[in-house]
Amino acid sequence: MNPKRKNIGAKVQKLSHLMVQLKNRRMEHVGLTQQQANVIDYLYNHPDRDIYQKDIAAHLALKNSSVTSLINNLEKNGFLTKVPDETDARHKKIVLTDKACSEHLVCLDYVHAIEDRMMDGMSDEEKKTFNELLRRAISNIAE
Repeated sequence: MNPKRKNIGAKVQKLSHLMVQLKNRRMEHVGLTQQQANVIDYLYNHPDRDIYQKDIAAHLALKNSSVTSLINNLEKNGFLTKVPDETDARHKKIVLTDKACSEHLVCLDYVHAIEDRMMDGMSDEEKKTFNELLRRAISNIAE
C-alpha cells in the first residue's frame, strides 16, 4: 500500500463525522439538525425556481424516503410548507417560511465558524488548495 494514501477515506469520514456532530450541537437550540439545515440552505439559495422533493433528494444524494422524513419534520416545526403545483396538484413545491429564512442566517454563521475552525492555521493558498482538492476528489467518485 502506498503510504501517502493510507487511511485517506477514514480521515475524510472522521472529519465529516466531527463536523456533523459540531454542527448538530450548535444548531440544537434553533431546533435543527445539520441535515435539516442543508435542506433549508438548498431552498434558500434557489429562490428563483420551484423546488420539489426529488430535487432535494438529488442535491443531497439521499433516498426519497429520507427526504420525506426531513421535509415532514421541517414542516411540523414550521420551517417550510408544501404548496400544490399550479399545473399538477399531485406535485408539491417545497417553500421556506419566514422562520426558516431567519434561522438560516444563524445557521450560516455557525457553519462559517466551524469551517474557519477546521482550517485554522492554514494559509489562504492552502485553504484554496484544500477546497480544490476536495472538489476534485468528490468529482472523481461522484456517479
